[in-house]
Parts: sequence; structure tokens; C-alpha cells
Amino acid sequence: AFLSSSLEKLSGGLQRSGYDQFKRLKAEFPGHCRLLADRGVCFCDYARSFSVFAERALPPGEAFYNRVGEGSVSDGDCNGARDVFIKTNCGALLDYMELYMEADALVLCDVFEDFRELCLSCYGVDACHCISLPAFAWDAVLRMADVGLELMTDIE
Repeated sequence: AFLSSSLEKLSGGLQRSGYDQFKRLKAEFPGHCRLLADRGVCFCDYARSFSVFAERALPPGEAFYNRVGEGSVSDGDCNGARDVFIKTNCGALLDYMELYMEADALVLCDVFEDFRELCLSCYGVDACHCISLPAFAWDAVLRMADVGLELMTDIE
């Protein structure tokens, strides 16, 4: 894995660099980039059936319990979710869930693109051309040491 931290931590690093780093998120949601870059909360454990998605308001804070992280969500995070729900004109929980998933994917894309640019500028190696972190490290070492490898032509 190239980026082994949580998306929340990785996007926090981008936020410290400025919200202009969220290029794809900003292109898709120009008026709400800052709001959506703050990584909202999801009600996955609350959604036990498809009928939940028709509800017209966010569920109570307890519904945002994070079973994966084994913890409840803070009041600030719940208020942030309500801000997103209202300011993006979500009519139902389905709208919020779709927005959450799309924003999550765009934030992940922005984080990886930033990582890719960093690798290119520091090592001259494109992370997308490497199958793993060890392969990337190998390419970077060879490039930085200016080592050329000979092709093996003798089968025996």
C-alpha cells in the first residue's frame, strides 16, 4: 500500500496545504469544496434497509455510531453533517449518501494525485507506473543513483 493512513488523516494533510489542493473536489463542487473536504460522517450502521434512504432528515447523532472505529461520532461531526445536508440541498438520506460517497472518492483522488506529484517532483518516478511501494522504492533508488541495468540476453 502506498498510502497506509486513513483517508481522514491523509485529507487533513492536504487541508493544511490549503483547500486549493482539492482540485477535483473543487471542480465538481465549487461552492462546497471546503465543506465537503472536511470529511463528513456516514450513517452506514443506521441504514439497515433501503427504506431508510427515503427519509427526509438526518437521523439522530446516535445513528452515526462508527462500528468500524468502535466509537460514537462527536457533536461537531453531527453538526457538520447537518450543515452538509442543508447547504447542499439534500432532499433525502439517499442524496446525502450519494454526495458523501462522491465527495469521498474525489478526496481520495486528490490525495493520490498530490502524492503522485510529490513522487514525480522528488524522485522523478510516477507512482502509477509501479505495482507496489517496494517497486517504487527500487525505481527511485536506481534513478537517484543514476544506475543503468543491463538486459540479460544470455539464456544460460
